[in-house]
Amino acid sequence: HRRRRGRHRYRRHHHNTTMVRGCRVQRHHGGCSACRPPFLIPLRFPPAGDSTMNQLVGQREQLEGAHRQVIETRENTRAARKKLHELHRRIVMEKMILYMVITTLTLIDCLLLYRLATNKGKLF
Repeated sequence: HRRRRGRHRYRRHHHNTTMVRGCRVQRHHGGCSACRPPFLIPLRFPPAGDSTMNQLVGQREQLEGAHRQVIETRENTRAARKKLHELHRRIVMEKMILYMVITTLTLIDCLLLYRLATNKGKLF
């Protein structure tokens, strides 16, 4: 077993991390000689970490915007579907009325033809 001093030393002095006023910091436990009394040390993010965080924030904003658009689209679709159902109902009602009118007029024509046929060409 070979012990790595750098790794051990790093682990020993950098224990719990917390967020303080939007800044990520490490809280030392105070148990080792380098950490008495407890104090906060700001963590340094490498530039790659900053750009990654910025990308993640941008992606989150994009996702939230897309989610809002999906919700709006869903609401618009529901409203359009409701209007389409209303139009369909009106069209069906108009067709039923037209079929009734056509049937009534056809019945009247048939009665008039019967009257003409049975009354020697006279209606009355």
